[in-house]
Amino acid sequence: MRMPSLCCPLNITSAELEALLESNQCGVISMDGYGKIINANNMFLRFADYDRAQIIGNNIVDILGTKAEVHAYNALLHLVQAQSCQQINAQSKKMEKLIILDREGREFSTEVKIRIDYQKRTMNLLDDNLIILIMKDIRELSEKNIIKLARKSVTQDMDMGFVVMNKEYKVIEINDKAAYYYGLTREQILNVQNGKILNGFPREYLFCKCTLETGIPLKNHVVSWKVGDQKRSFVVDTILIKSRNKQIVGACSLIKDITALKSLELQIQHNERLAMIGQMAAGAAHEIRNPITSVRGFVQLLRRTLQQHEMNKEVGYTDIMLSEIDRITDLINEFLLLSKPREMKVVSCGLNDIIENVKPVISSESLLHDVEVTYELQVNALIRVDRDLLKQVFLNITRNAIEAMANDKGKLHISSTIFEKERMVAINFKDSGPGIPAYMVDKIFDPFFTTKDTGTGLGLPVCQRIVSELGGKIKVVSKGYGTTFSVYLPIEAIEG
Repeated sequence: MRMPSLCCPLNITSAELEALLESNQCGVISMDGYGKIINANNMFLRFADYDRAQIIGNNIVDILGTKAEVHAYNALLHLVQAQSCQQINAQSKKMEKLIILDREGREFSTEVKIRIDYQKRTMNLLDDNLIILIMKDIRELSEKNIIKLARKSVTQDMDMGFVVMNKEYKVIEINDKAAYYYGLTREQILNVQNGKILNGFPREYLFCKCTLETGIPLKNHVVSWKVGDQKRSFVVDTILIKSRNKQIVGACSLIKDITALKSLELQIQHNERLAMIGQMAAGAAHEIRNPITSVRGFVQLLRRTLQQHEMNKEVGYTDIMLSEIDRITDLINEFLLLSKPREMKVVSCGLNDIIENVKPVISSESLLHDVEVTYELQVNALIRVDRDLLKQVFLNITRNAIEAMANDKGKLHISSTIFEKERMVAINFKDSGPGIPAYMVDKIFDPFFTTKDTGTGLGLPVCQRIVSELGGKIKVVSKGYGTTFSVYLPIEAIEG
């Protein structure tokens, strides 16, 4: 496919060719029907990294590789079939992708289309044609596309709100996330002047406007407001937008939802309180237990002496003293369990078997407070737990539920739900009591928080600690009347 220079005049003049080469924003290279390069414009020389002297007179295959030559030759074959230069030029309006070589022999992608000009038709069409390759370097196009897509991703797809306001306080850009945070759509806020549509929000929540008015950007500014029915926390940063002559032309704000981080922070604070209580308990409980044991022993001796002298009234006083001492002992034991749980004796056992073991205790408690208890247990799930500690959890939760419904002829429904995919089982304790106010739900696992007149506020924190040690969790749902405590535990196997 070697091609000598043209031996006959062409329809396109040298001036027209020169104008075409230099006015085109794409790379343009012209060659004769045999592939010898006649000329190239500066755009092509720049992206192919050649000097003009290096390519003029050389064959295209030596400069751009065989793919470019084949592409040009195929165009000529189409011309032979079409019998019309106009037809082939019309067909080549659409640019096609072509990989060519730069001066270092590195491949890069271009988009190319071909123009063919000829004066007369002979038996050898190669002598009569000027082939012009018009190429666009799509490496640069790809980089521009990447930047364009990145800008779109930053404004629309990133997981934070993005707002831009000009110096006239008009919102000129806002993404869907920011609009959602404000409880509106992007179309409702875009191009609104002075944030008028956000009149329901305090002035300080119009972050761009505040920044433009003060000239002071916000950094890590923490605020909270309700989105729908949920209160959310946000951290806000604002940036002043300046022109080349350093004049302020607008401001943009970035609004990051940190509600999950806030919840984590609260959980950490809760754990720190537990750790602090644990340290207090470890130091104080042992110091208290020894004298309490001595006091109890002497009270028992005093009680026996009073009984021998038939001093029944005084014996009653000692009974009260002993019950109060036992209450102190129970509190100390809970302190110790909260601070440093005893070494767990984990064994494989059936969940339903454990519930059957605590049924008599639950039954006596329910009869005492006139509460009806029903059970709905699924197939027996095999779990690895400390039987005694898990019994303590179940009894503590049921006792709380029964006491919440005392003398109201309430109902307690105990059920189990198996989640085979998650390999978990949930034991649900649903009561018909008055429920827990929403503002208290997050506090019930805090040490010493209690709504009972005689409660210690350590029962539920101890339950949560035990269940957590067993690899599970406790969830609480209380809406209107009634509360459901669900204890989730990992399953080892399912019997039957």
